[in-house]
Amino acid sequence: MDRVLSQARSGRDFLQTFQMFWRRELQVGPYFETLASARRQGMVAECSGLLRRRVDACRPSPLSQFESLAFFDLYAGDGHYLEHATQDPMIGETRWPTGPFFTLNLKSQSLFPLMLADLAGRKKEHDVRALKRQSVAMLRQGAGKGRKVLWVWDKAGIDLPFWQARKASGIYFLSLRKSTHGGYQSLLSDT
Repeated sequence: MDRVLSQARSGRDFLQTFQMFWRRELQVGPYFETLASARRQGMVAECSGLLRRRVDACRPSPLSQFESLAFFDLYAGDGHYLEHATQDPMIGETRWPTGPFFTLNLKSQSLFPLMLADLAGRKKEHDVRALKRQSVAMLRQGAGKGRKVLWVWDKAGIDLPFWQARKASGIYFLSLRKSTHGGYQSLLSDT
């Protein structure tokens, strides 16, 4: 938690700063290896999910005034590429940037990571490709039977046949699409 809240620019910077206040010497290798533990990452993901569900249940929705949205769980998503870290693995002779995709629960305003881009064989993963890798259960985000889920994505998320196929599972999509005249038009998979 201290690493996330600190102003350190890297993990090594954090350790060097932290070392000034702690009497024991920290070894860089074991510190980062421990953070990469599958068991620890699973525990963090579980805690994050529990905290998010608690926040989602407690926060009043700024969209509650719109009766037509009462039957929908609403999410917005987008990808963002960060400059690579020095410890990121090399792919060929290049270190590619990290590409996390984030989700915002539009009703509770909680933000959470959705997935990491698959950079195997590519510099950046397109949003649509990343979304297609997700299961119906992930896209439904735990929504109960009978609830609809509406995803709002930027224009990079357009793949009408993909979203048409997801409608059978109660998953809908809202975006802008690029017109042939350089402007944007609304695209909503019909409900």
